[in-house]
Amino acid sequence: MPENGRVFRFTPQNLSISETPLNGEIIEILNNPVKNELRYKSKEQVKSVRIFNISGKYVKSIIDPTNSLKMEDIKSGLYLIVFELDSDLKITKRILVD
Repeated sequence: MPENGRVFRFTPQNLSISETPLNGEIIEILNNPVKNELRYKSKEQVKSVRIFNISGKYVKSIIDPTNSLKMEDIKSGLYLIVFELDSDLKITKRILVD
């Protein structure tokens, strides 16, 4: 027993995060791979779209996008698209630009 007379008991617990199940996809990419234009369908209003290359380097932002994004100025490769919704939810999708 320790000198101060106190005994501590530790109980192991699993660390976890809560997950919110989604009923279907909120954002659906309609054409992947992408040629000149990315088309998507969203169940919620999209506030902005940010595009990053696969290395994480910022490429482009679009504020108040429509359901199709011009991609003519994007080089061929794999990209991450971050959709920010009006509810402040952020959804990341991968696309391939041809």
